[in-house]
Amino acid sequence: GLFRRQQQQAENARDEAYRQRNVMERQAKISVAKEEREEGLVIIKAIYGVMDSESYEWVGDRRLCSMDATAQVQFWVQDSSVHLPAMSKKHMLGFYDVMMGLKTGDWTRDKPATTGDWTR
Repeated sequence: GLFRRQQQQAENARDEAYRQRNVMERQAKISVAKEEREEGLVIIKAIYGVMDSESYEWVGDRRLCSMDATAQVQFWVQDSSVHLPAMSKKHMLGFYDVMMGLKTGDWTRDKPATTGDWTR
């Protein structure tokens, strides 16, 4: 039915994001080496997921409703800074909608999109 189709779409989106991440990892490793030499910005761990806008708690099971985004964020580091757009990251290269494929009752609301700006 409909839920099974949504689950398949979610799996396809996740697989595509993993393929994109694998391509991004080479550049991310180059970025890490450069940033380490220059004592710049190295992303140790980045997690993309959905948080409740009031409690700031992870929505749903964090293992199912989040993804490791370390390579994706390091990919965008340039001159010891990273600037990500103020929109849902699910639309960016290497990301996917971590809530896709879950039943509507499995989550409440997500935190408003924020800019992802880090500088060393």
